[in-house]
This record gives sequence, C-alpha cells and structure tokens, in this order.
Amino acid sequence: MSTSIAQNIEALCQEQGIDRDLVIEAIKEAVRAAAKKQFKGGEDIQVDWSSDTGLEISASKVVVDDVADPFTELSIDEARELGGEEVEIGDALLLPLPMEELGRIAAQT
Repeated sequence: MSTSIAQNIEALCQEQGIDRDLVIEAIKEAVRAAAKKQFKGGEDIQVDWSSDTGLEISASKVVVDDVADPFTELSIDEARELGGEEVEIGDALLLPLPMEELGRIAAQT
C-alpha cells in the first residue's frame, strides 16, 4: 500500500509541478484531522510519513505515576510493559493507532 501511495504522490507532483514535501505535509495534516475526529479522546495525534512504510499514526502519551487523563497519560507500569524498563516518568511514548479505523467518513467530516 505505501508503495502505491508513494507512486501516486510522485506522479501528482510531476504532473502538477507541486513540491513533494508540500503534498506530504498536506496529506499528514488531513490524516491528523481525520484521526482527531475518529478517536475524539483528546490524544496528541502524531502522523509520520516514510516512503518505505507509508503513513503511520500514533498517540503521544506522557509517562506519569498516577494517570489523571488516560488520553494523554500512561502509567509507569504500562509504559515499561510497552517501552522497556528504561522508560522513566516524564518520558513521552508514541503508541500506534490503527489506520483501519480511519474511514472515508472521518476524512470527509
């Protein structure tokens, strides 16, 4: 899938004379907006692009002792299960979000 997206981006840029980075940033912003509408929890949504892997969506959560907001914070125990024993309080972890849940409707609204 990512190869197809990368090829389409390249074709669009060549045909229309548009800067590749501009197109990628626009796509990332559109996906970020759709993800915020879909997940609605107030997560800090990050969208990354790689020509190898395509788009990746993740939520950034801060590691804390006591979780007050589960959408933006992660307990130290959960964080260490996910990120290893070297994770410390105050660190930020990027947790992958499922792209499959972003449907056409979320992107259109």
